[in-house]
Formats: sequence, C-alpha cells, structure tokens
Amino acid sequence: MSLFLTTVIFFVYIQHYIHCKPYIDPQVDWTLEERIAGHGYPVQTYKIITEDGYVLSLYHISNDTTPNPEHYKGKSPVLLVHGMGGSPHNFVVLGARRALPYYFYDRGYDVWLFSARGSEGSFPERHVKYDWDQDKAYWKYSLHEIAIYDLPACIDFILIHTSREKVALIGHSAAGNEFFAMFSERPEYNAKVTVAVSWASAPILKRSDYPLALLFSTLVDVWKGLNNLLGLEEFVPITQTFKPVIRLACADSEFRKICILVTAVIGSHTSVIQHPEDIQVIASNLPRLSSRQIYHFMDNVNNGSFRKYDYGPKKNLKTYGQLYPPHYNIAAAKVPTAFFLGRRDSIIQLEDIYEAVTNIPNTVKIHVIPFEKFTHVDYIFGRNATEMVYEPTYQLVRDIDNGVVFLPIRPPFVHK
Repeated sequence: MSLFLTTVIFFVYIQHYIHCKPYIDPQVDWTLEERIAGHGYPVQTYKIITEDGYVLSLYHISNDTTPNPEHYKGKSPVLLVHGMGGSPHNFVVLGARRALPYYFYDRGYDVWLFSARGSEGSFPERHVKYDWDQDKAYWKYSLHEIAIYDLPACIDFILIHTSREKVALIGHSAAGNEFFAMFSERPEYNAKVTVAVSWASAPILKRSDYPLALLFSTLVDVWKGLNNLLGLEEFVPITQTFKPVIRLACADSEFRKICILVTAVIGSHTSVIQHPEDIQVIASNLPRLSSRQIYHFMDNVNNGSFRKYDYGPKKNLKTYGQLYPPHYNIAAAKVPTAFFLGRRDSIIQLEDIYEAVTNIPNTVKIHVIPFEKFTHVDYIFGRNATEMVYEPTYQLVRDIDNGVVFLPIRPPFVHK
C-alpha cells in the first residue's frame, strides 16, 4: 500500500512540476541555522541528550560560544518553546527584526530555541538506541516525557553554559501545558525559572469551542483502538511521504489555498493577518507526532482536566497504582506565570484560564490580545504578532528581570 501511494505521489509530483513550475522560496530547503543566518543573525547549535536517551537540538542565537555573563547582566536567558507538532522553525517565519527570537535578541537578550523529541533537528541521530524511522519504541511518549525530560535537560544546559541561575520560558500552545507538567512533576525547576509565559494555552480545557477538537476527543478511545490494531506509535507516519507534493502545492498560487486552509484547521479559524507567501516556509516543516501526544490532548479535552497519560484501567493500575491517571498539580507552579489569549482562538477559552488561575498561586498577567480576529496560530505566523504579542511579552520579562514585583491575580476576575 505504501509503495502504491508513493508511486501515485511521485507521478503527481512530476506532472505538477512539468506543467506549473511554480516559484519556490529558497527558504523552503534551508535548515534552521541557514534560515537564521539568512535573516542576518548568528546561531550556535548544541546536542542535548535527555535522561531517557533522546537526542535534541538546542539553538542559541548568539555570536559567543562561551557567553560572557556580564554582557547579559540583569537579563534572563530566554527559552522559546514550540507547541505540539511545531518546531523552532515556526518562531522565525516572520523574518528579521519581527520574529520573536530576533525581537528579544535585538533588545539585548540571550535567546535559545527549544526543539522537542520528534522534531526535525540538526543531528542525524534522534536517540541513543532507537531510529525514529525504524523503531516504534522511539514514538512511545506524550507531552509528559517532553515536560519531565526534554525541558529540564535544555534548561540545565542553558544555565550551565551561561553561568546564570534562571531562564525565562515563553511557550506556544501545548508548550504551556508542558510548563505546568514540569513544575508539577519536577518542582525543583521553580527555582530555575524567572517567568513562564503561555500563549494560546490553558491546562484546563473544559469549554473549548472548536468542533474538530471536540469531535476527535469524543472518539479518542476509537482512535486508540485503531492505533493498537494497526500497531502505530507515530501519528500518520505517511505524512513525510507527501512532503514533495506539499512543497509544490504550497508554492502554486491556486493550490496554496489548500495549504492555508490546513493552517486554518490547526488555528481553529482562517487567519486574516498571515501573509499568503509565508505558507511555503510554514509548510516546509511538516510535523512528526507521537500518537500519544495527540491522545493525551484528546483525553484532557474529553475529561475537562489536566491529567497524565491515560493508558487504560489495566495499565493505569500498573503504572499509577489507580484506575485513572492522576491529575497534575498545577498549584506546584510557584514562578510568576502569564497567559495570552486570542479573541478568535476557539481552542482556548478565557473561562478555562480563569478556572486554572484559581489554582495557580502566582499568575501575574492575563492578556487578551485586542485584535478581534487573532487566531491560535497568529502568535507565530501573524504579521501583527510583533506589536500585539511580542512587545507585551518582552515588557513583562524585562520588568521581572528589573525586579518589578507583580501581585498575583485572584478572583473575582475583571477584564476589559
């Protein structure tokens, strides 16, 4: 079957190329290092090996292989964390001066880009033991493992490398949930973080109003059954087979509309501030996902809770000592936390953030983005994200670095 699909895709690819020959942005084929350098910024790449053997790429926007702490005095290193199915490439789509890492770098900050397990990296090996193309065991992880292994490994490396005591965390979508899972399971990392900023994220998702997510979540047990029947650990592993076709389709002026529609599905609505020409670069980094990542999200939407991965009663009993997965203790997050919400993001609802905040002791900011049509993906792809999101995020990180003390937000909540 896979051979048949590959053959069909190959002929579609050749026919489309012969007849259309669309212009392809050179950035489509660039590595992350090439993209950053092409935007005029210096970059270093480091290999991180987690406690459970995953090989990660950690990117540092800096000229210095051995940073001078005095150069960044009074400024926390900033770690940018992508969401589920994302990659560090997402953060540089907007280009020089406007993209998030450059915005912080231009203001004197030490900027790092996180790349979770399962993301395209700069090193050929992905694990000390497993091959991600050949070994299903590679894909046996959910957001839990990213939270307790990947994030801590990168934070520790940054602190050792820079001789600093704390980092600032900025994360999009599921990255915010990974922050709270880390603080719950590894509370010692509270002492290593100045502020945790969550964009388009809430640990509680009771009121999500996105029909596709709700439908998939309702059918999560069916998906898990199919997964077990087919023996799949990677979610839709044939995705990579379609890369050549998608590369051409998103370059073509007509087919590009389909690519934009796909980002609309992910973002819950069509963006009105995403530049059509950017879709080539966005689509050139197709995600590879663990099935358990998807199911972990679906389970939590379905149950309106923030729990560990649900293996089913039998394995839950063996793994957790109880029939149902335990809840993460979001109250363990003691660091200053902030939430950013888009008005047209149907996945995240303000009331869910409010409910979570009643249990998070040190939430210092809930920022509803004033633009009425700001979607789930506009944080990283929207052309006005620099002013709407990056500037207030920078101001918060800067103020905390400067010793400004914010009072925690407590109910009753008042919001304009």
